[in-house]
Amino acid sequence: MIYPKTNAKGIDYKINLWISRFDELLNNQSNWGVDIYHKVYREYAGESGGIAPYTFLSVKDYKPVFLNDKVVGEIGFLLGTVRSNVSGSFSVPMDIIFSLNLDKIDDGSTQREDEKAIITAQNIISKYAEVLEVKTTIPEVFRGFNIERIKRKDMQPFLNFSISINLMYKNICNGL
Repeated sequence: MIYPKTNAKGIDYKINLWISRFDELLNNQSNWGVDIYHKVYREYAGESGGIAPYTFLSVKDYKPVFLNDKVVGEIGFLLGTVRSNVSGSFSVPMDIIFSLNLDKIDDGSTQREDEKAIITAQNIISKYAEVLEVKTTIPEVFRGFNIERIKRKDMQPFLNFSISINLMYKNICNGL
């Protein structure tokens, strides 16, 4: 399932392009079947919850983007908090977060295929942007978020990683 933003402008339009790319290359061609969400927001999760990663679904419906063991996996786009003006365009650091169940994408492999999943994602991303960094542990992938609910979710078959890029976009309303 994919969750692009309708009527997307500026940075939202660019994220929709990334959603389409992953849907085509991972879901359609590689048969991963992952859920692909739009922006990940830093939301206050209550007195003891700290800050949690949530994504918008529709109207007033949000959901956390921690690994959901009922699905193959989830992808979300976490933007940095500072956007820089670069020669008439804008640049923002973006982490593309992957939370996967390797058993469901590895065609029955009896080994942990974590590097295969990372390389697959990295190869797709590097076609469209320079890969700056790959983060591979829950504390790194979800830095600044409360990870109590998922701190034990990085062992087989689960894998959490993120790939960092600088997202370039035009801050205009016509979708360019």
